[in-house]
Amino acid sequence: SPGAGGAAVLIRQYFTDGWYPTGSPNASDSIAPSAALLKAMLVTSADNSMSSYTVPDNNIGWGRVDLDSVLYFAGDTKKLAIVDDPIGLSTGQYTEYTYNVVSASAPLRVAIVWTDYPATAGAGRKLINDLHLTVTDPSNNQYKGNVYSGGQSVTGGSYDTLNVEECVRRNSPGTGTWTVRVDGYNCPQGPQPY
Repeated sequence: SPGAGGAAVLIRQYFTDGWYPTGSPNASDSIAPSAALLKAMLVTSADNSMSSYTVPDNNIGWGRVDLDSVLYFAGDTKKLAIVDDPIGLSTGQYTEYTYNVVSASAPLRVAIVWTDYPATAGAGRKLINDLHLTVTDPSNNQYKGNVYSGGQSVTGGSYDTLNVEECVRRNSPGTGTWTVRVDGYNCPQGPQPY
């Protein structure tokens, strides 16, 4: 839609003007974001503020795009951490990142998005390279990407093998160290950037 397209342009400008990571424009921090990073930012920005729907949902997707909930500016209490990996992972490889959550008053949102290798026209299954997202909280609870109930991630479930975007959201995250793991589950046309 035009609104999402405009939001993607603003996110791109945010990175090319060098607003990340300090929250103030700095030309030396300028990056050219990948299409996957732009989509991840849009997905992560989405708020579940539409009555009668609970994300994720076939009618509203991940929710209403709200750039203020994802872009970091100097003085904000929330933070933003990005990874735009141009090399990616091959089958059997993984990468882990750790983040310290200092408050349970703001939601924790984690997304991985990748631009998949093109499938054969007319193929029944479209996903070629499959990455998996696992987020582990300070109490060692594991949340798999796209396993949701009541608008937030829950433990258990199965890894998503159909989509190129996987998200974990906890509305009141436990404080302490969280681990984000990205696995190259099956990447026959890898390595797969994300």
